Amino acid sequence: MPRIIMYRQDVEEEGVAPGAGGAAQPKSAGPTAVAPAAVKPKRKVQGPTDGYLEKLVKYVPAEVVAFFAPIASLVESQRPLLIASGVVGLIATPTYLWANAKGLEKRQRPPAYYYVLSTAAFVVWALATSKLGALLHLTGVSMAFTLGVAVFVIPLADKLLSRK
Repeated sequence: MPRIIMYRQDVEEEGVAPGAGGAAQPKSAGPTAVAPAAVKPKRKVQGPTDGYLEKLVKYVPAEVVAFFAPIASLVESQRPLLIASGVVGLIATPTYLWANAKGLEKRQRPPAYYYVLSTAAFVVWALATSKLGALLHLTGVSMAFTLGVAVFVIPLADKLLSRK
């Protein structure tokens, strides 16, 4: 299962027919009557959803982290390569998530705003954990503050948007 956020979803589940379970059912008279054991009504139940911590971990795919962290560390003194690795990570984050979501059933796919939030999460994380922030003349304190705010605001925005 790909690391995609699971949003609240209603899932139809087979119900249990009244009297099912091996008990003998009397047959109804009439040509249109159906034995109660044959009727299995569907009911809606809530499917699996992710909470705050699960969402926080899934915003930036582990595969993008595994690419960007060592590459950014390796090329930190070579500005063009550092910028290029940031651009690759920026493009890879929503693309990777979208490609994995295509393999899910339509009702399980995340909404479009999830890709925007994930991309924003990557940008904040990449600036705070590499020398990219220094290229923009950001101080360590300002990046730590931005990262802290993002950890709070991005999941909050997700929660507010998912209620619509």
